[in-house]
Amino acid sequence: MSQIEQPGQQIITYLHSVVQKHSSAYPQIREVAERAIQSILKGSILSHEELDFILYPLASFNEKEMSLAADKSAIDQGVLMKYQGTPRTHGPPPCSII
Repeated sequence: MSQIEQPGQQIITYLHSVVQKHSSAYPQIREVAERAIQSILKGSILSHEELDFILYPLASFNEKEMSLAADKSAIDQGVLMKYQGTPRTHGPPPCSII
């Protein structure tokens, strides 16, 4: 194995260990890791998502959980978003909190 191949193999080994350790808590982690591994094996440039996953494997999953918890909390407190009725050609429609 050349010195250039060795870091890629080390990253793949690391990703396999992350999947084994956290797949029960984060079922989607296997799919995300597999995409990163395939890019490494092909010698492709990693996407931002793949690189973020390699550097911080649980960050995106934790952020999603926190976002879902915040959404659920807002719904539980009766905070709803209501769209104003004005059409726009770009950007999200304006909204207000009821």
